[in-house]
Amino acid sequence: MALYHNILAKIDEYNLRTYGNIRVYGQENMDCIPLDKIIELSEYPIIGILKLIKMIHYDYEENKNIYIDPYDDDLVHIFLGDRWQPTPLSKILYKLVSQTFKQLENNSLDINQEKIAILKCRIDDRDEKLLKFMDEQLREILKKNE
Repeated sequence: MALYHNILAKIDEYNLRTYGNIRVYGQENMDCIPLDKIIELSEYPIIGILKLIKMIHYDYEENKNIYIDPYDDDLVHIFLGDRWQPTPLSKILYKLVSQTFKQLENNSLDINQEKIAILKCRIDDRDEKLLKFMDEQLREILKKNE
């Protein structure tokens, strides 16, 4: 039994050395992004979502839990705590956009509510043009931040 616990301790040590303090995908620390910045981004919500995704996943070490595959830009790798999981970008695109949108929606000023409401309808309806635009832009963001 002691050998088993020894092996588990070595695996934990390896994971800490290999992955550091990277958070699991979907459990990002939002405290590192100032509220005034999120409010500012809500003024132009479509671009705001893209900028916020970049800020969340690339500006803070602990949140660097997604990257694009260097050989296939239809594939991203997301960190699941003990490994990097290859996943089609199309599979996580809607979730990534809608979760980031919620940060803007929850922190936007009243003067931006109409823009936010319109974008919410487009996201909820899975607007094909919007998601295609987001897909193209996210690929660029991911490529630039490899």
